[in-house]
Amino acid sequence: MKFVVGNGNWGNEIREQTTAISPAYWTEFQPLGASEIAVIEREINRKLPEDFAEFLKTFGCGRFPAPFYGGFWPPKDILTGCVGALTIALALADIKDVSYEAIRRLYISRGAENPAPDRITEDVFLLDDLNVLDLFIVGDDGACGYRALFVGRQPGPLGYCNIAPGPSIVDRAKDFSEGLELMFASHSRIQELRRQR
Repeated sequence: MKFVVGNGNWGNEIREQTTAISPAYWTEFQPLGASEIAVIEREINRKLPEDFAEFLKTFGCGRFPAPFYGGFWPPKDILTGCVGALTIALALADIKDVSYEAIRRLYISRGAENPAPDRITEDVFLLDDLNVLDLFIVGDDGACGYRALFVGRQPGPLGYCNIAPGPSIVDRAKDFSEGLELMFASHSRIQELRRQR
């Protein structure tokens, strides 16, 4: 089923599709208000994609039930974990002596407040073909991967992806709506395998 978050009866379409996966699919989710979303955007110095903001207002943040696990983090965890993709990139470049606060300032400033410009260069910011300063981690997939949005100033090659262990960029989707479809399809396969046992 195709839907576009924010268009038409999208909320009902999602509920109908996910109830078939599990009636408890959204049980632990709590919607966010516009003011909470505004705080997130101000704190990370980035605008959230409209479809993700609409999703947060309608479904919100929470954990998916077993056997799916993972979910979308609440604002406090999103703000703490916003530097996740950058932290991964720094670890890959073997840059380990930078404090969390310095990494946070580097991320929030989109690279302008660089604590070690001689070591943290443009090439360090690349994870696969994406600049980690353009990625915003919003949750986890329950399998050691992270759900991320593209929040660059210019349109990017994707709107949503997972950062999988390795690390690598997987589940590339043109936008958050398509990313949700990929996630629902994965959860549906998990449920089908469980039913076949």
